[in-house]
Amino acid sequence: MKNLFILVVKRILAAHYPDVVMSHKEIITEVMGRFTFKSKGKELLSKGWHHVIPATDERDIMLPTLLKESVGDVTNTLTTKSKTKPPNRYTSSSLIGFMKNAAQAIEVEEMKSIKNLPLGTEATRAGLITLLESRKYIEWKNNKVYPTLLGITIIDSIKMGSVIKSPILTAKWDVKLNEIGASLYNHNDFIAHSKKLSSVLFEEVKTYSTKWNQNGVERIKSDSIGACLLCGSNVILRKGKHGEFYGCSNYEDSGCSLNLPFKVLNKKLSKKQLMELLQKGETDIIEGFKWKDKTFNAPLVWNREDQKVQFGK
Repeated sequence: MKNLFILVVKRILAAHYPDVVMSHKEIITEVMGRFTFKSKGKELLSKGWHHVIPATDERDIMLPTLLKESVGDVTNTLTTKSKTKPPNRYTSSSLIGFMKNAAQAIEVEEMKSIKNLPLGTEATRAGLITLLESRKYIEWKNNKVYPTLLGITIIDSIKMGSVIKSPILTAKWDVKLNEIGASLYNHNDFIAHSKKLSSVLFEEVKTYSTKWNQNGVERIKSDSIGACLLCGSNVILRKGKHGEFYGCSNYEDSGCSLNLPFKVLNKKLSKKQLMELLQKGETDIIEGFKWKDKTFNAPLVWNREDQKVQFGK
């Protein structure tokens, strides 16, 4: 009963004391000009209510108050064995949380002053992640994100140290855009610099593309539905920026640009109709095309001169 009474009294007294004030601190210690050690912990600035109720959290590492360039003697050493652990993999929620502020990923000292570095917006972040997944750059396992072989290949294919691999590029642009908003930087200079940077990056890609290792990268597999109307190669199912479509299999080698739409005026085309278009250069009459308030029927034909699909008579 006495101990309970003392505990209640201490709690009441502590409530009338000022707050305990601590700061997170990091001390860099250099030994013999050769070795550097980093110590992280807390420094007690004001004891506050700890005068009444002492601290009990033994996990807190308290560091002494030191001045910069302070000198001391090494009186004892202790060696421990441990293994570093990789960072936890992102989940869907933690990945979006990281994208809200990617400043924590900046390792360059002169850019660490940037405290706020959002990637995307509230409306686009989920869509960006979905886009990476649809392009087979990432995949999900037990709600954790993993890079695919294709994603790893793309990152490894970019020149080591290239600014495009780092959030620093976004950080610099963020600084410049803020300066433009405050009329401290000319927007024309920003555009000119962006164009110059784009040229440099494209040259990097051209130079290093010959060294890309794509062994084992899974490619889209699809049976041919016919011969290309432009070059005669196979027409297969491909994936592009806006989803799947039927296009020429020789696109990567020759740049053949044939692509056939899945829909025309909101009318979905069947695989049979597309095969018919490739074989005959035209389809039978297709019913159900809609334009404004009208519905009409028409065949699709291949215009050899304009090299495009259009409506026939």
